[in-house]
Amino acid sequence: MNNKKKRSKKFIIMTLAAAAAMLIVGVTISYLIASTSKDNVFSLGDVKLTLTEDSFPSSIDDRIMPPKGIVKKDPCVINTGSSEQYVFLKVTVPLVKVQIVNENDNKINESGKAYREIFNIISSDPEALSDTSGEDFNVTDRGSFSYDPKWRFLKSYEDLTDCTHTYIFGYSELLPPENNNITKPLFDKIQLRNILEYEITETDIESVRVNAFGIQAKELLNNVRISDTSDASADELTAVYALYEKQEGE
Repeated sequence: MNNKKKRSKKFIIMTLAAAAAMLIVGVTISYLIASTSKDNVFSLGDVKLTLTEDSFPSSIDDRIMPPKGIVKKDPCVINTGSSEQYVFLKVTVPLVKVQIVNENDNKINESGKAYREIFNIISSDPEALSDTSGEDFNVTDRGSFSYDPKWRFLKSYEDLTDCTHTYIFGYSELLPPENNNITKPLFDKIQLRNILEYEITETDIESVRVNAFGIQAKELLNNVRISDTSDASADELTAVYALYEKQEGE
């Protein structure tokens, strides 16, 4: 594969961002999932949040990616309500039937095309952590996923019907309603992996979906114990997120 051919291939990435807010009162869990194409603001009672991606290009032309190309994308959650919240991000990446090549443009897997993750998720934080889970995935060739250490990786799973992998993260700090009411970005870049020539075209469009969830901290102690509200563990945040899953039926 020569460099000229390699540069001629382009890939377009778009994003779908949605958020959900959740209110916990005593042992009764109520929730609302909604969406808006205007500003990604969602609310239930006084639990409100905004999902932002300030660096993500607004122009479609700036989202065109060649192999190993990078687009900025920095999902953060802002607490816009009047209650303290624990917040979570769900990142869903596509699986596409392609062949991946290495730095020398040699096929990684000689068995041919397979459904694979086509993106690397990157955090520029010098102390960024890497997700090493998912050994039980049927799709064995995964993109890399590094994330800011303020976030806790909770779990991941695949959907071979929808052709996606989903990753769940919880923010380690209780998010106040004012002042420092914004999280650090989970990551800040997305890179298209080195795809074999001609397996994707300029007309191909894929989405990395990001969903934000806010759970009111008040009354959580009736259900989950958090030992340190400024540094919640992955296990503690998993227990909090399980309250949402139980109600939603996942």
